[in-house]
Amino acid sequence: MSPVTTSVETLEGNKVRLSVAVPEAEFDQAIATAFASSPGRSRSPASGPERRPGSWSRLGSVRRRAGSRPLRDAVPTYYADAVAAEDLDAIAPPEIDITAGEEQGDLAFDAVVEVRPVVELVGYEAYG
Repeated sequence: MSPVTTSVETLEGNKVRLSVAVPEAEFDQAIATAFASSPGRSRSPASGPERRPGSWSRLGSVRRRAGSRPLRDAVPTYYADAVAAEDLDAIAPPEIDITAGEEQGDLAFDAVVEVRPVVELVGYEAYG
């Protein structure tokens, strides 16, 4: 089971707020994987004279140097996984607000998204 946690709040107008929290260790591993697979990178930004290679604790400076790319790359994946885990039928692109973790700590974001309305048929039995 994934350590990512999700919750859903129903809003007006067939919208929901999907809250997603990703533990720091998982997000840092995603950053490490992204840097390892990036073309033209021979070493992780956490390695160097001041750090031992592979030392990924507290990647605040790495996240700052990496810019917003790890967030841009990771958030859609975590969002899609959360939509599937919560069994949501999203019918529009989400409005995403990153609430924590841009520089360090757990990554957290809210996604407000429109979902397919649920239609309940009532009284059709009389016509059958």
